[in-house]
Amino acid sequence: MSPQPRTYRQLQPEDRVTLASLKQQNYSVREIASVLGRSASRLGDVSMITKS
Repeated sequence: MSPQPRTYRQLQPEDRVTLASLKQQNYSVREIASVLGRSASRLGDVSMITKS
């Protein structure tokens, strides 16, 4: 049995808006990941994601 290929789902624009809002409210990366239904490790550096 071969392993399943990994899939990557990019953040959608609405996810980015949610992420920026939660970051502004001082949520932790883990809390943001939980709200978005993602792994904290997949979010990477939140400050880099929300830069304009």
